[in-house]
Amino acid sequence: MNSLKEAAEVRGHSFWGRGPDNTETYNSTPHGTGFFRDGGDYDSYYGRFFLNWYSRVLIDHGDRVLAMANLAFEGTCIAAKVNKALLMGLVHYIILYFSGLC
Repeated sequence: MNSLKEAAEVRGHSFWGRGPDNTETYNSTPHGTGFFRDGGDYDSYYGRFFLNWYSRVLIDHGDRVLAMANLAFEGTCIAAKVNKALLMGLVHYIILYFSGLC
């Protein structure tokens, strides 16, 4: 969460350096939370900031995983070059599926 704090300070809103406090529990449905419900905080300045930051964190993580996979399979007959767009599409689908939006 240090990178969230740093990103918030760069934007001049150090109080944004925390995760949303109204996402309820792990098993909550999106519409059952204050953050993701219709008219929820996701559509506020803070919400857009947080979701942009989180998206960047996920993309950076995917880049690191793919880099490690390329190293692990380098020189083998296994196709190590994964199409990033395909991977991101899969991640997006999984998120939508498990959140009940798909």
